[in-house]
Amino acid sequence: MVTGLSAVVFVADMVDPSDPMGRTYREVNLERQHQLSIGSLVELDSGARMFVAELGRDCDGSPIYWLAAARDHSDRSKWYGGVGEESLELIRGAVTADHARP
Repeated sequence: MVTGLSAVVFVADMVDPSDPMGRTYREVNLERQHQLSIGSLVELDSGARMFVAELGRDCDGSPIYWLAAARDHSDRSKWYGGVGEESLELIRGAVTADHARP
């Protein structure tokens, strides 16, 4: 018999003490917009350069990205995914006409 499950609280559902409106971490993160557009050339912390193929959200609502080695990113099996903005740097002058999607 499992007991105490009602006491389980996910960090994303806790109130962010730095938020003046008293919102949860998830609510704060869902307000954040993606800073990179689909088709943008980015560099990872490792130095590898890839293209933004898709925009998504982590379980806590944080913006994340799926990356592809080529601009033709139709083969999802070759994507590298779930990368946060803090691990990516935009390579200026290499953005395509694609626009960011929420």
